[in-house]
Amino acid sequence: MKISSSINNYSEAQFYRFFYKGNESARISENRSSIPKSLLISSDSNALHRAIDTFSGIFENGNVSGKEIFHAIKAFSSTYNNVLDSSSATEVHEIASLRKSIKGLSRKQQQELEMIGITIKESGKLSVDENKLAKSNPERVKKIFSKDSEFMKKLNQYAKKLESRSSASGSILDVEA
Repeated sequence: MKISSSINNYSEAQFYRFFYKGNESARISENRSSIPKSLLISSDSNALHRAIDTFSGIFENGNVSGKEIFHAIKAFSSTYNNVLDSSSATEVHEIASLRKSIKGLSRKQQQELEMIGITIKESGKLSVDENKLAKSNPERVKKIFSKDSEFMKKLNQYAKKLESRSSASGSILDVEA
């Protein structure tokens, strides 16, 4: 899936809505606690996959400004954090293992991420320093978030596996909740 040239002037909220297209209720904080855990993990994983695909479209579209990339990264960070939230506190080994792999992958990229203004909290969640991100070298940002980066390739694999495993483990996850 590629994003069209209509991406120009997308805000963070618009990217976030786009990532959760198909399950809008999962992106709204007030709704998340009422969604079955298996569906929430699946929705968050799918949204992360869409976010990763969006970056390939962004960097292939030469008309996209730094502002759109900035907003996409902020929405990506929120989506990534949702994946960590929804996949936490589960006894399902495959889900817990994938969550750990996602966090480990980000920790491996910690130095590169920090250079563009993204820090990793103790919990593994991402935190964006908007001022530092806005001043980041665009080539450095592209190196991390392009479809060819090892970080995005592996994160995409983990997101797909997490979505698949959450569906397969649905009844177990939903009983745990």
